[in-house]
Amino acid sequence: MRRNPIVPALLAAALMASASRLGAQQTRLFGMFSVGPAVPVGTFGQAFNAGWSVSAAVGRSLANPALAVRATASYGSFKESSIDGYDLGGSSTPLSVTGDLLYHFGPSAARVRPYALAGVGFSSVGYSASYSTGESPGTGGSGYSQRDNGVAFGAGGGVMMQRGKVGFFAEGRYTAIPGSEHSHIPVAVGVRVGGR
Repeated sequence: MRRNPIVPALLAAALMASASRLGAQQTRLFGMFSVGPAVPVGTFGQAFNAGWSVSAAVGRSLANPALAVRATASYGSFKESSIDGYDLGGSSTPLSVTGDLLYHFGPSAARVRPYALAGVGFSSVGYSASYSTGESPGTGGSGYSQRDNGVAFGAGGGVMMQRGKVGFFAEGRYTAIPGSEHSHIPVAVGVRVGGR
């Protein structure tokens, strides 16, 4: 029985086209990882010293080459300022997960592209401190801890330097967590892997 070669050829062509479209979509995906110092601001900055922050994100470039979306998870740590030279032993550890919209400036093929970002998400801020039972603050005594959950807002910008699928970026982002009166600006430097 003779088989019609047209049907297998059409099936093969359809599979190749589907694989090509899938590959094109995959090149739009990217990942980001960064670490750097974080500066407390506002009321929070009056009570805490500069700390550090680490973040990881996964995102996707949109049909408009200037736009991209990403999901970002970040964690930081800050130490409470001393009073009259005494260390109170307090610390704040914000954890947040946000959905961000990125707007890139310049052509998508450029090796250096600045961008602006804004996002909103969920936050959980832990706070712990030592209570004094002696004459000096922070010496001995019992501990105290609590965790506040709420909404997190962020806005900022950065610059991406990329060639091919691997690049580097530097980013500053104002992060506000109104429910805990927590606000800080992480200055992140990291690696970006994936499509533009």
